[in-house]
Amino acid sequence: MVSFLPFKNPIVSYSLLAAVVLIVSGVTGVVFKNLRNVSPRGPGNVMAVVLMPGLTRDNSGGIKKITVPPGTGTLRLRLALATDEYPRYSAQAQTSEGRTIHSANALKTEIADGHRVVNLDLPAELVSVGDYKIKLNGIGANGSIEPIASYYVRVSPR
Repeated sequence: MVSFLPFKNPIVSYSLLAAVVLIVSGVTGVVFKNLRNVSPRGPGNVMAVVLMPGLTRDNSGGIKKITVPPGTGTLRLRLALATDEYPRYSAQAQTSEGRTIHSANALKTEIADGHRVVNLDLPAELVSVGDYKIKLNGIGANGSIEPIASYYVRVSPR
């Protein structure tokens, strides 16, 4: 007679089988619970800041300083324009070391806070304490890319 039990003692075999069933059931329950609790990730809270081109000084005598509050999902940098000459724009956010952390293309202008601006939406998780340079380019109707302006911002600790 061939037995499916791995041990000669049925108590040990059934105990092992019961332990395996409990472990598999527990892991399956945790996985399904986590799958049910996953919510679609949205932009979260949006913090909007208007930036003027160049090394614009703020009231404290340095570059524009901001503090990103907890719970912020998106940092919307509103890049002010002197003129609106292009049908589309592109922008790159760079660290002070010159590393690009985010790029966006096919951006359009709008009016915000009395300024003609191009919005660059950065996921807040990409931004930490430090200095950043934003490069804005105009994209001509023929696809040519022209540098427009640079914007500077300092993210301060909370």
